[in-house]
Amino acid sequence: MAEQIPGFHSFAFKHNGIDHTVYKAGTGPGILIMHELPGMARPCIDFAKRIIDAGFTVYLPHFFGTINKAFSNLDTSMNTMHICISREFHVFASDKTSPVVEWLRELSKLIHEECGGPGIGAIGMCLTGAFAIPLLVESPLLAPVVSQPSLPFGPLESTKKNLGCSPSDLEKAVNRCHKEDINLLCFRFSNDPIAPAEKIETIREKFTTKSDITTIDSSPGNSHNIVESAHAVFTFNFSDVTNHPTRLALDKVIAYYKEKLMV
Repeated sequence: MAEQIPGFHSFAFKHNGIDHTVYKAGTGPGILIMHELPGMARPCIDFAKRIIDAGFTVYLPHFFGTINKAFSNLDTSMNTMHICISREFHVFASDKTSPVVEWLRELSKLIHEECGGPGIGAIGMCLTGAFAIPLLVESPLLAPVVSQPSLPFGPLESTKKNLGCSPSDLEKAVNRCHKEDINLLCFRFSNDPIAPAEKIETIREKFTTKSDITTIDSSPGNSHNIVESAHAVFTFNFSDVTNHPTRLALDKVIAYYKEKLMV
């Protein structure tokens, strides 16, 4: 039996041999939130609730880790080892779309069927950060958000620049954004040691005028006292304070979802 989250109901979703529990809550257009490492922790659920409060139905697939826990370095290490051997995620492979993306495409279709409207929104973070890009292929995604993309991991320059999806999926995503006037929103802390700046530059290069990139200053001595190691824009390093850069980032995402999905 799936662990429960207060205010959410859960259901099992299976496609092509991949099976995960999905947590759902809210009303309004559908938003797919793909959690990061160390898992579907408490800050991720808090983020989902903020999206729900803005007038959306949130779908949270659970990929790994204990649900609704505070941040733990041990959990991060253990779950990193888990995904490294998982067949669902291409952790180190460049130019390959992770198999779990196909599962997410099917889930996206279900979200659209259940919520209606012109399409759905989605956000990936860290491990799943760039998943919104291949999700643009053969899915009802109209409002994609990329936050602190990290896959594939690796020190090589070519790996740092790679977005963890196949060249075919990347080309189709770029073409769709230009054809349908879809802006790819991207967020990253300037000194993030986990999400390389090179990945953001690849997005800027490939999507050109259809990329809307927000870089939050986390350099030493920055005016908001954001730690230099800050990584998680909407969860672990989020500050719900008026005019804080992460709060402004959240406001921007919500406004984008409303513009694209509320008709």
